[in-house]
Amino acid sequence: MSRAADIALICACCCGLQVFIAMTCFLLAVPIYLLVVGIVEMDSCAADSRIPVWMICTAALMIIERMMESVNQAMDRKFLNNYPKPEIEDGDIKIAEWEKLRSENKSKALFGLISLSRLAIFVSTIVGSVFVFSSYSTRSQCDGLLYWSAFVYCIVTLSLSALGLIILGGMCLVLVILATKSRS
Repeated sequence: MSRAADIALICACCCGLQVFIAMTCFLLAVPIYLLVVGIVEMDSCAADSRIPVWMICTAALMIIERMMESVNQAMDRKFLNNYPKPEIEDGDIKIAEWEKLRSENKSKALFGLISLSRLAIFVSTIVGSVFVFSSYSTRSQCDGLLYWSAFVYCIVTLSLSALGLIILGGMCLVLVILATKSRS
């Protein structure tokens, strides 16, 4: 590889690492915020005393999921450092062997736990939404920070989930259309 390509690769890795660190900090800020508000305002919601407990439990699930995902990323980075991806010039067989080795290296148990924790976070968000939205009319009996933090979290999370499902559905629809066109 040329010197320019080496520099570009180093910049991409460094920028990728910086983006990863920034995203991790942001994604940890949300559960830490929910955890702190839930603990500090534990007895501040007469409308529904389950809201602060829900915030604490959801935050704990999110932190555990982030930790497991970090372990997964570290394992993948270690693999990539030990077994760099073959160049295109090396041939399809080398790339296929590398992909097989990479897939064998991934922990299926960890993948299962991460998937289960994400499902638990999603279900917890739905349950929390029921708590939060059902106490909307009596929200004045809750601390404002507690209630509105939970409310905004539920709205944003459910909106992003709906957007993700719409995009996924659109992609599946495009794949079905392309598959039917290629058959005819």
